[in-house]
Amino acid sequence: MKSNLSVILFFMLNAACTGNHPQAQTNSATDQKVGGRCEGCEAIYESPVPFAKLIYADTLEDFRRGNVLLEISGHIFKIDGKTPAPGVVFYIYHTDHTGVYPVRGNEKGWARRHGYLRGWVKTNEKGEYKFYTAKPAPYPGRKNPAHIHGVVKEPGLNEYYIGEYLFDGDPLLTTEAKKSTTEPGGNGVVKLTKSGDRLIVQRDIVLGRNVANYPTARYTPEHESGLALGADCPAFDPYHVSGPDKNSKACPMCKYGRGQGMMVWWNESSLDPLAPLLTQLENEIQISGYDKLRVFVMYMNKERKRIPDVQRYLQAFVRQYHLNKLAVTYIPSPDDGGTAGLYQINGKVSNTILIYHGRKIVDKHIDFDPSLGMGPLLANLNL
Repeated sequence: MKSNLSVILFFMLNAACTGNHPQAQTNSATDQKVGGRCEGCEAIYESPVPFAKLIYADTLEDFRRGNVLLEISGHIFKIDGKTPAPGVVFYIYHTDHTGVYPVRGNEKGWARRHGYLRGWVKTNEKGEYKFYTAKPAPYPGRKNPAHIHGVVKEPGLNEYYIGEYLFDGDPLLTTEAKKSTTEPGGNGVVKLTKSGDRLIVQRDIVLGRNVANYPTARYTPEHESGLALGADCPAFDPYHVSGPDKNSKACPMCKYGRGQGMMVWWNESSLDPLAPLLTQLENEIQISGYDKLRVFVMYMNKERKRIPDVQRYLQAFVRQYHLNKLAVTYIPSPDDGGTAGLYQINGKVSNTILIYHGRKIVDKHIDFDPSLGMGPLLANLNL
């Protein structure tokens, strides 16, 4: 990938010498307290640029030094996991290529501990953020994997940690860390992909996820849908149009619940908006195998069509998009007590996506935008 030199230089100038500036702003006494103890989180207020003037991207100093370059980007969503969260200040810091937090000796405040490899951004109207930096190394002589710390500050709440960025493939990364579902903002294990002269990291963050005392007022109850995180997945019997149980009724959880995967409860008359996402998931199943990923799409028959008409429609859809591994199924209606009712699916929302592991719900997305791709859906799965 070719660099946009002018843009990158602008970001570099915006981030230069961030360790030695006085605080540009302070926290507000009216901010609601969430998240518990957060040592060092107040470093977010040491931004050399006032929060009001921050942009959605920043370049840390080590990006200029020709080490292992990283381009980190993603979206920050509100608590529903779907709505973009604009105006969120995001602060990161990390070690250098030797595993230490480098300082020059004249640092003030938290820069004396966090070093000068740190940066600040503020999400744009789409909830997007981006950092240009270099890959950190683990602490010398310790068993902690390489990581990047992150702190967020959303309007009306105090600052709080999100789960550290951890790198898939790091020999120090434990299985427990990969599978963790309790990290604030969502699991932070990311994959690295090569693009030109840098490694690409993509991670989406959900505000309030696994954050203590997060205000329930920031939920939208009328759009709440699906079993709660940690709930057991009950047995149910949709009719399968594709997948290993094609042309039969089979209970996904009874047969496959010990593994991991997702259930997509689709409450629209057309599956066409979902097609690109399902094609991605079909390919991922072929790559990862059923041991790592199973996907069940429940067409909820919103318009209560005759079952033969539903079958013909879904069969044509499956053929058109070559969906063989992925299980496209249907249920009688959005208010069917033996299927949607068991999973507490809200018939007023467009879709509810439940991620399960060992028959327990570990993540969910309500009114998910299929154009975001499968990345946010796979964040809490071990692939």
